[in-house]
Amino acid sequence: MRQLSNFQITIVIFFQLVFAAILPWIIAKLFRHCCKKNGHESQHNMILKMDIEGCEWEVLRDVPEEILSQFSQIILEMHEMTDLKIASSIKHVLGKIARTHEPVHIHANNCSCLINVADMVIPQSLEVTYLRKGDAVFKPSRRFFPTEIDRPCDKKRLDVELGYWS
Repeated sequence: MRQLSNFQITIVIFFQLVFAAILPWIIAKLFRHCCKKNGHESQHNMILKMDIEGCEWEVLRDVPEEILSQFSQIILEMHEMTDLKIASSIKHVLGKIARTHEPVHIHANNCSCLINVADMVIPQSLEVTYLRKGDAVFKPSRRFFPTEIDRPCDKKRLDVELGYWS
């Protein structure tokens, strides 16, 4: 085995929290608890990956913006994008995230339903990667989605063409 010099090991802590029938505001409180328990209250380069099957809207509504801004990256699977009953919650949460982060990649989950609105395909679920504003210089995208790095969630079905998003 070779020894590496000038190699810094960063401790990575994963939380796989499984909640069934727990109120989303309790999950939001767990953000604060996990940050405090692990001494991450002053950390500002964490990564948040969230896939909580539709509860993300209520959870993120209740997570304070200052906690969201501690994450340099947010990787979020957004569910129920076509549900008009929660459209105002979705709009509120997307606006909240947009104050601190910029979307840099989007991919449709091809396992979910699709609807057409004004010649645009809208999937029920989207996977979106955000970077914190201030950590990079952003410019409008000229990419066609999906890109060459994307793969269908369900390999037996074609990937969903989202087209150009900016």
